[in-house]
Amino acid sequence: MGRAKRKSQRPGFKSRRPHHSILILLAYLGNDMTALVLLVLGLGAGVLSGMLGIGGGSVLVPVLVALGYKAHVSIGTSLAVIIPVTLVGTLVYHAHGNVDFEVFAMVVSGAIVGALVGAELAQSIPSAVLVRVFGVALTLIGLKMALFG
Repeated sequence: MGRAKRKSQRPGFKSRRPHHSILILLAYLGNDMTALVLLVLGLGAGVLSGMLGIGGGSVLVPVLVALGYKAHVSIGTSLAVIIPVTLVGTLVYHAHGNVDFEVFAMVVSGAIVGALVGAELAQSIPSAVLVRVFGVALTLIGLKMALFG
């Protein structure tokens, strides 16, 4: 006779022990604090992205710059991180009926062209100036949200 499954286990559900890939990652990190900081930064940016639709530009870029990465590398890395993060967040929001694909279709066309223009324009701006422009933009956006919703 076969063993009966415990009622507390759902089909396809593994034990609550840490997944072996997490243990491998922690062993790989060892004493490298930068890697650990980047891992925690990614976690925080992911949570903010999922909750508020922010994270890449408003969290990753300033922290990467503070860690010593050049502004252009920080922005480019943030944009690369956004791809899988927004895909996962979009799928969850869609599952709850909270994605308007008509609005998406209208906005994404302009956003793609704008991203191309903005990314090319940023390449001609010195890193120190780009950081200042970024800071002013974040401050103005934050003030607008705080004061006017």
